[in-house]
Amino acid sequence: DAAYPMPKQHYLQKKVCAITYTDLFARIKKRARWNVQDLKDWQLDQFRRKCTRSMLTGVGAKFKKYNEKTGYEDAYTQKGVLSQIRLGFKTNETWTYADLIAISKMAFGPFSTTDVVDAYAGSGAIEKLLNVDLTGHREIIMNSDKKIEANLTTLKTTFGTINFKHEHALDDLGMENYMIIFAMKDAKRFVYEGGKTINVD
Repeated sequence: DAAYPMPKQHYLQKKVCAITYTDLFARIKKRARWNVQDLKDWQLDQFRRKCTRSMLTGVGAKFKKYNEKTGYEDAYTQKGVLSQIRLGFKTNETWTYADLIAISKMAFGPFSTTDVVDAYAGSGAIEKLLNVDLTGHREIIMNSDKKIEANLTTLKTTFGTINFKHEHALDDLGMENYMIIFAMKDAKRFVYEGGKTINVD
């Protein structure tokens, strides 16, 4: 058997968060303890959630966009993660111990490059995960690491370790019963530099 790399073109999507407030807002006395920093934190949180949704379901494209000051310019959108996932596992309404083992086996297949992966799950998937009956199965370890503020739940099997995390963006997209698993170690981050072209061999 032989495997050959295939060239693919990806676009980087610009993301800008504009936070606007007036001096009056900062000076006015409020009944609720709501200040400028709270406003910034709230808008930044909403911006990050929108970015996460486009990261998940975006469609990679290049098109012309009109700007009143500069005229027409090229605009780019990024390709979402969900359209690039190749493996899937379908479960019943109630998750079982056997489902967890099968998910772990799939996540750490023959081409896996790590023994630790992250699973980003919607609220429905987290609920099903926490309701799995693990009594009588000592070979599986499930615990919560209180030292991590993200409230991760870790599943350790012979295949490897899965760190589960609640992802609100999946709930926003109506995918609360879905879970996305990938190894952060293998994730690639591309940063645009003006006037520079990089060829990846």
